[in-house]
Amino acid sequence: MEDDLMKARFKELKAESQRLLAGFLESEIELGHTFASVAASERASGNLPHCERAKGHGIVAVAAIRRFVTRIENMDTKAAIEKGCDELEQALSEV
Repeated sequence: MEDDLMKARFKELKAESQRLLAGFLESEIELGHTFASVAASERASGNLPHCERAKGHGIVAVAAIRRFVTRIENMDTKAAIEKGCDELEQALSEV
């Protein structure tokens, strides 16, 4: 009985961990797009050092996403995050 409770609790904690990780990665994608937008704005205003700094922060976000997305177990969630990361990389490459 106690073993069943521990297994159930482990399953709950694992599911919560997956939800939190997915949420973190989705937030990183959003933050990365914010950095890409700031970089584009700074480039347009001629402020290249600020542009490069913002773009660099976006690149760091991409690296974090790529590092941790491998830990997502749900294939649909993983695919959506990978797609979002690809779109972020594209946005950063256009700055």
